[in-house]
Amino acid sequence: MNGFLLIDKPEGISSFDVIRVFKRKFLTKQNPFKIGHAGTLDPFASGLLILLLGQATKFSSFIMNHRKTYRATLKLGATTPSLDPETSEISIDSSYKPHEILIDVLRAIELEFTAAPYLQMPPIYSALKVNGKRAYSLARQGSVPILTPKLKTIYRLEFLESQLGSLSFQAQVSSGTYIRSLGRDIAEKLNTLGYLTALRRVQIGSFELTTALTVETLKNTHSIDELTHHSGFQSLSQFLESAPAFQIENREDLEALKTGVHRVLQAYLKLVTDRWAELDTPQNGVIPWFALHCNGAIVGYALKGDLGFSFSFFSAS
Repeated sequence: MNGFLLIDKPEGISSFDVIRVFKRKFLTKQNPFKIGHAGTLDPFASGLLILLLGQATKFSSFIMNHRKTYRATLKLGATTPSLDPETSEISIDSSYKPHEILIDVLRAIELEFTAAPYLQMPPIYSALKVNGKRAYSLARQGSVPILTPKLKTIYRLEFLESQLGSLSFQAQVSSGTYIRSLGRDIAEKLNTLGYLTALRRVQIGSFELTTALTVETLKNTHSIDELTHHSGFQSLSQFLESAPAFQIENREDLEALKTGVHRVLQAYLKLVTDRWAELDTPQNGVIPWFALHCNGAIVGYALKGDLGFSFSFFSAS
């Protein structure tokens, strides 16, 4: 089984809880395959979680580097150590009085965050490592980990609703952006404190939440075959349809590549590397893989790593 399964993770469970549900339901000694995911969601957060199945696990880092879109609710006038409801409020802005925020003020904040990349300080409750230890582990022990701000890009920011004491917004951001930190920074622009009370991921690259399965649907699915017919599943072959195509000339060459015939393998590695050099320009921004075609079908892919391209093959059915 090779592909991507979109799950609508509910609040209150971890991303690994979802993977455990899948493993208990579908992984057996008779039907083993790799499983991973393309970016965790905190337990308090909900929304799009992409499970990577079989050879799709090789695309993890590339999927995780796509732009992501979130919807969030920000409470104003107070904060927590984790910038979310997972920890208790420790600071309250006594000078903050809930009031209606002018639309012009919100529009100005939208423009400020989207005009250029900005230096974002990660939350102390994060998985970043400090001297070999996770920042959240140090924070839970009462330490304040020293973190370094990093440039992040907010491609789009839209305030959806403003109520007394809270704001809801939607943001499309670069990989590695902390929405909890963005919420804190928005509150600072309003001269107060803030933390997220809700967070929902709605899109990763071209993958959208609208087609995702609920965890309950996953639990009630009886077979892998039934799962692959759900709109939330995309096979690796389907995914590769939008990738640049590279043609394997004939069935004989295909079989030689599958079995690792050195002469044929080296010839095709040079061809695919030369083709990549033609495409790999800042203007094109192409993805680092090719869909391998033979006799009108996608038969595998060429994936670019640190040491160059490698070929992988699978059934086109």
